[in-house]
Formats: sequence, structure tokens, C-alpha cells
Amino acid sequence: MGPSGSGKSTIINVITGKSGLTEGRVKILNKKSDKDFLKKEIGICPQIDSLWTYATVREHLEIYGRIKGLDTFSLKQEIDLLVEALGLGDIMDKRSSSLALGDKRKLSVGIASMCCPLLQIYDEPSIGMDPIAKRKFWRYMMALKSRRPCAIIISTHLLHEAETICNRIGMC
Repeated sequence: MGPSGSGKSTIINVITGKSGLTEGRVKILNKKSDKDFLKKEIGICPQIDSLWTYATVREHLEIYGRIKGLDTFSLKQEIDLLVEALGLGDIMDKRSSSLALGDKRKLSVGIASMCCPLLQIYDEPSIGMDPIAKRKFWRYMMALKSRRPCAIIISTHLLHEAETICNRIGMC
């Protein structure tokens, strides 16, 4: 938690490997390079959405579900859960390029939280969401913690968001 420019995204970029370290090292889930394990057990919602322009919301979720190793039945169940929890129903067949910022953020949150990985990292996840979507997102984050033991790292400017979702708060 901290104001713009305080280093929240930089810390997340170092943890996720997007930015290099000047000193020290980062070890995630006590693993260094087991990529198959890491792609299944880490979910990342970057501050700038990395969505495919021409893919629909449904296609994004299906592709990431397959990357996570879901079979057809489990994939349908997981997508249904995300649609309900994040309110994606009305946008499932829209291309990501046509989505509003808040809807892009909801999709990115869905991708990061798919299968409830052991480590989930969200960089400013609720930016652009309307107040109703934001509260739905907060409820979803709290429900994730009870779905499976996991660590969730969230960067935010919003004290109320941090207080609502988090057990511990660090300031930058």
C-alpha cells in the first residue's frame, strides 16, 4: 500500500521476474526454476493488462485454464465460478479490445485467480472498476482465501480496499 511512485509495482515486477534485481534474490514457493509447477501455482494480475486483442473473455479463460492443466469438465466448472463471482456473464463473448477498463481488470483478476494458485499477485486490481464491481471483487478475494490456503499479494492506493481484503498491510 502506498501513493503513486512509492515502488509498489516495482516490488511486484521484481517478485514476478519482470524486472531484474540489483542485489539479492527472490525465491517463490521455495522453487527456483520448476516452470511447470510455477505456471500452475502462481497467478499474476499485472497493472497493465496483458490481454490478447482479438480473443474473447471466454477464449482467455479457456486458454489459461488449459495452461493450468484443467480437463474439459473442470474448465467449465472453473469458468462458471469466475463468471458468477466476478460478474463476467455479459461480456463473455466480447473481444478484450472492446472491453471497458473495469471489465479488463475483472478478466485479469479471473485469469490470475483461476484454480486458486498457491501464490496470487495483483497489481492495482480494482483500478477502473465501478463501486459495485469493486465490492464484488473484494468479496471474491475474501472467498479465495477460504477456497484453498494461499498467499495473496495486492498493491493498492485504497486504504479501505486493503483493510477489507488483507490480514497484513505493508506500506511503501
